[in-house]
Amino acid sequence: MKINWDFTAETPGEKAPEKVITGISAPKPQEASTEPEWTIDELKAGKPMMVYYFVAVADASTAKQTEENFKFSRKTEMSAFSNDSIERLNKNWVPKKVEIATDADTKLEKNQAHIEFWSFTGKKVDSITHKNQQALNPSDFEIRLKALEKKNREICDNEIKRLKAEEERKKKEETAAK
Repeated sequence: MKINWDFTAETPGEKAPEKVITGISAPKPQEASTEPEWTIDELKAGKPMMVYYFVAVADASTAKQTEENFKFSRKTEMSAFSNDSIERLNKNWVPKKVEIATDADTKLEKNQAHIEFWSFTGKKVDSITHKNQQALNPSDFEIRLKALEKKNREICDNEIKRLKAEEERKKKEETAAK
């Protein structure tokens, strides 16, 4: 059984590179939209996202440079992504796989192999890094996935409550204005 990786999904927290043009003043930021980002139906169906950052090892010379990353990736793919978790990821998650450039500075934590977990609303809820890679053991990983699904549901439910409260407030203001 294989994970159905979604290579088109936008990773929460990813920001487009900022354009810098010297001598030209930057455009003023547009006012924040008052429209909600999601509908209640989208929030009810919203799946969390798991983003797996890995360093592909092309040959033996680069393997030495990224040995810890390679070990992390190997443990992830051989342990964490066991049949039970693959089934859960395919059913309840948006799994995304992102390759880290082999020439990236691996001293920086963001350039090391790791896994990030994001709620449907784009809030980072957890991560597994070199420091806590014992969480890649199959049973631990499965327990973590279940707990994070529950956390995602709580975040989405809170957002639904907020949207409904906002809707009620607007209705009361309209009624009071008449």
